[in-house]
Amino acid sequence: MSAPPPAAAADPAKRERASRQLLFFARLSFFLVGTLPWWLPFASAYVPPKLLWVMVDLPFAAICHRLPERTIELAGVAMPLCSRCAGIFAGLSLGVLICWPRPTLKQARLALLGAGLLMVADIVI
Repeated sequence: MSAPPPAAAADPAKRERASRQLLFFARLSFFLVGTLPWWLPFASAYVPPKLLWVMVDLPFAAICHRLPERTIELAGVAMPLCSRCAGIFAGLSLGVLICWPRPTLKQARLALLGAGLLMVADIVI
């Protein structure tokens, strides 16, 4: 009776499929997070319960000043981010849609790290 093959020697086709699925879900997550500030006001205005949308809105308060004179209103509800921050999030979602050629996971991680550092530098400086 032979022992099962080690996990490291898994079928390359399965690993490739798993890698593609991971990349798909990562891109989908970035797209949803990037578009969230744009559809959250509509959800808050038209879909109950309002408390749920207030809780979804809370994390944005930690990353944006949310000055009323710099914030767009959609459906009579202020966006969770100012126009500048909303543009950054829109850029994230557009970048996910038009990203070509498809980066490797290592390249994607480095790009994410670089973008995050630039955003932190913008806040700190």
